[in-house]
Amino acid sequence: MKKNVAIVGSVGLPANYGGFETLVDYLVRYLNKEINLTIYCSAKNYKTKLKRFNGAKLVYLPFSANGIESILYDALSIYKSKNKFDKILILGSSGGIIMPFLSRHRNQFILNFGGLDWNRSKWSPMTRKFLRLSEYFAVKNSSTLIADNCKIQKYIKEKYNKNSFLIE
Repeated sequence: MKKNVAIVGSVGLPANYGGFETLVDYLVRYLNKEINLTIYCSAKNYKTKLKRFNGAKLVYLPFSANGIESILYDALSIYKSKNKFDKILILGSSGGIIMPFLSRHRNQFILNFGGLDWNRSKWSPMTRKFLRLSEYFAVKNSSTLIADNCKIQKYIKEKYNKNSFLIE
């Protein structure tokens, strides 16, 4: 029986934005015969709302996947998927603020750590504190961690004393 996996935290498909979207596009392209994939998408980024893309089911939420709305977008995607899927691949940590409340689902959560969002100068000091807290909750409440480069892998180990899989 095929596993059911949700992917949250990207703008969606078809990919037209950045790195996470390209990753999702490749995962769908190469894994859709082995895994039932559902991709959460930002309705604000797509005029045409496809039901499926390359075999993956698409689910739209009415929030932006970027900027301040990304927190609500990611948190709602995680919340809506918690009882429906075997695993949830979470791209980035901005929705991590909800994860302590879903701790009984932690074995479902695979976090692809996207970087130090809280360290970006574009955010206000309050937003940076919030993003750092969200990162903490996402890392602490995920059963599996993925780092996309060795510096992030080292950061996860030193900051949280947790191991991660390096997938560059």
